[in-house]
Amino acid sequence: MDSGGLGGYPLGMSAPPVIGLCGGIGAGKSTVARGFEALGARVLDADRIAHEVLDLPEARETLSRKFGTEILTADGKVDRAVLKTRVFGDAPDRVADRRFLESVVHPQVRDRIVAAVADALAAAVPPPAIVLDVPLLLEGPLDALCTRRVFIDVPDPQRFRRTARTRGWTEAEHRAREAAQMPLDAKRARCDAVITNVEDPTALAARCRELLADFS
Repeated sequence: MDSGGLGGYPLGMSAPPVIGLCGGIGAGKSTVARGFEALGARVLDADRIAHEVLDLPEARETLSRKFGTEILTADGKVDRAVLKTRVFGDAPDRVADRRFLESVVHPQVRDRIVAAVADALAAAVPPPAIVLDVPLLLEGPLDALCTRRVFIDVPDPQRFRRTARTRGWTEAEHRAREAAQMPLDAKRARCDAVITNVEDPTALAARCRELLADFS
């Protein structure tokens, strides 16, 4: 989706950029997304949208047929913690179950993000930017929506500490999971700009403001 091919904007006004956030595990994409959101950007969070999809009756029915009613809470919703235990791991059956889950959730997430981007671009008063917070963005089809990409740079030790604190991973587990993804150097090379996210809110806010001005 190239902003040059989008119509409907007054002479001299370009379409708002669609900014994709990229980086290593534990880089803090959600933190950066909130920085842009504070400046008025429309943030589309794939994880939050996936939670919404899991609450759809058809998703609950499909998943409970596959995994059993034990994945449902007392009020009939998908218990994400229980479902995670069913699909977590590298054993062949777990991998197959995880792919089944993704086949149920991912197409709906993609459709909702595509529709939300279109709606934001078509709004009478569009936001200054649309930000995609999507895991593995560069490896998937939603990358085609982006007109700009930002790499979030964080030193490895800090990322290791974050995932140890938030996910309970050892450094070895972190490295193993990251090794299965696109290399960080390749991600960085695909991006138009870099944000350093080292837990300095003032600097992060200033950098988000600077990039928003550059991309507009």
